[in-house]
Order: sequence, then C-alpha cells, then structure tokens
Amino acid sequence: MEKDVKKKLKIECFKCGGKSHYAFECLSKKKDKKTMQVTWSDSESNQSSEKESNGSEECTNFIAFTACVNEEPLLKEASSELSESSDSNDDDMSFDTTYDTLYKECLSLK
Repeated sequence: MEKDVKKKLKIECFKCGGKSHYAFECLSKKKDKKTMQVTWSDSESNQSSEKESNGSEECTNFIAFTACVNEEPLLKEASSELSESSDSNDDDMSFDTTYDTLYKECLSLK
C-alpha cells in the first residue's frame, strides 16, 4: 500500500506541473474547456457576446413553438377514398379467385 502512495507522488502533470495526477485528470484542464454557443444569425452571436462581457445579465427572452394537427379532414379524406375503392368489387373478386387458384397449385406441388 505504501508503494502505491510513493508511486502516486512521483507522478507529475504535464499540464500544470502538479504532483499525483496525470494531465487528463488535471483540474486546470477541465477549467479551460469552453462552451459552444449556436445562434441563428451572426447578429445574435454578437449580441450574446456583449451580454457575456457585461457580467451577470440573465437571459429571460425565451420563445416556445407549438403545433396542433386537426385529424378530422384527414379521416374524411381517407374514408372517401375507401368508399371509392369499395365500388371496384370486381377487382377484389378476381384477386380472390386468382389467389385461390395459386394457393391450390402451391399445395399440389408439395
């Protein structure tokens, strides 16, 4: 156990020159990390930079977008399409008979 402590004390950080930690564990490195700010236009970026330099101004300008979908017209359109397709029962009948014929042929091949 004592060897581990001595070994840890010999470790030197290349970032800050401190002892007992590596550069990837260095607290000063973590403090240096910057955040990225994304804006819609350059003018917003300049305004936010000015606010940051002024000190402790708080951002209170928020916008929320919502949407509402009315499904009734879609349902009416779908039901009208269904009623139009039900008029073509002849196509359905020919499909059914063709399917039955193919099914019987498939069974006979086994």
